[in-house]
Amino acid sequence: MPSLRRPALLFAVCGLVAMLTFLQTSEKSITYHFAKTVQNPLNVLYFEDMPSPAATEEAIIQPYKRHELTRNINCAAYFQNSSITPLPKIDKRIKVSDKDNIDLSCEAIQSRGYYPNSTDQDDYPIAFARVVYKDYQFQEVAFRADFAPNNVFCYTIDTKAKPEFVDKLLALAKCFPDNIVIAKEKFDVLQNGKNMIAAHLACLNELASKNYNYVFLLQNSDMKSKTNPETVEILKILNGTNDVSALHASPRHINPKADYSLKGLAIFRNATLNQRKTTPKGRNIRIHPTKSFVQSIISRQAVDYIQTELDLTKFIKRLESNPYGFDEGFFGTLNNNPTLNLPGGYTHECLEKNIEYEALTRLTLWENIEEMNKKCHSRKFRHTLCIYGLEDLFFLDSQPHTVVNKFLSEFDFGAIDCMAERMHNRTYYGTPGGFDLSTYADQPHVIYNRMKQEGRANEFKCFNTNITSRT
Repeated sequence: MPSLRRPALLFAVCGLVAMLTFLQTSEKSITYHFAKTVQNPLNVLYFEDMPSPAATEEAIIQPYKRHELTRNINCAAYFQNSSITPLPKIDKRIKVSDKDNIDLSCEAIQSRGYYPNSTDQDDYPIAFARVVYKDYQFQEVAFRADFAPNNVFCYTIDTKAKPEFVDKLLALAKCFPDNIVIAKEKFDVLQNGKNMIAAHLACLNELASKNYNYVFLLQNSDMKSKTNPETVEILKILNGTNDVSALHASPRHINPKADYSLKGLAIFRNATLNQRKTTPKGRNIRIHPTKSFVQSIISRQAVDYIQTELDLTKFIKRLESNPYGFDEGFFGTLNNNPTLNLPGGYTHECLEKNIEYEALTRLTLWENIEEMNKKCHSRKFRHTLCIYGLEDLFFLDSQPHTVVNKFLSEFDFGAIDCMAERMHNRTYYGTPGGFDLSTYADQPHVIYNRMKQEGRANEFKCFNTNITSRT
């Protein structure tokens, strides 16, 4: 009998020790990081693997909760290089609709995601200004992917939005009153870009009382492809620089004969500044219309400057007198004309030398550009833009852009859910991302602003990058 008691006693003691260890661990405050970082000799940060969450306190963090229709998708397989490992066959794409009946109680909304009370990035809040009209379940997924306790989100609702979408969005806002605001005015945003500027400005006004370092200007079908911790590191590298493209504006977008003089636009609230001339007896200074994308990242200093120093009434009216794409000329022009003195802006001298710059905010693949067309593996296009599916995830995951456009719930919600799960795992479990931070530090507009802060802007040499063509 004694020989039988010893193993039993030993088993009981081990069980008691294990239980006490678990209780002690459970009571500890949880600290989570998106990845280990190391400094190389050039002081460039790279993302590395975290230890397995099974061996750390990160294991307590809730796993990503997928939609009931996407739970059987092998998401990890679609983040593998298809040239090495063939992708699983997609027999049927998962589609969801605003007509779907989902539980909109706060308890249900919060149970569908992981919303931590604090993060390592609490001292660096970010804002998001998004113009929306459909795809509530996509909006909820995008919101929780970008959620941090101090981040703020503004939604301007397009008048095209159906009641079932609006009701769902209002329910989301009600559950997160400290994080979400809905712009008071709705706008009829047209396909040619009309009212998009006003819709974003309405959100910026709503966010005026909020604390944030940068604001992302987004549209309905945009999804962030970088986690909140990764985004904070990127924005710190920008260090006040606005991420806005500098592209030539075609006559289709900008009327080259229109009056874009400071006097004609009356763009400064200080009227004296509008009277400036090229020389004492020369003509009034003229700004150069410049194209960008609507999706941009704007510093808080730039937003405050626009709201307090500039009168945009005539400028917007002048832009909207064109037939198409004038919303793309708004921040492009404000940011790329040093005469306007926008904080974090870029020089126009590069465009004068025919050197364009495409910002890293938005990744878009165009059907009518052969090199990009080949990279749209879903082979689905809408208005000449690639609609991403599961087969595009490996490519998207390796790109440095912070936002990808576009995802549609009505085409492939599985791709949306898998992308969000990937971001969740990178945030809380250390799954590595396929990029390094030196990409952002080496961008021309970042270098220009760094030199400007050092008083050496006149030494800046224009150059271009070709990020989007990466394989």
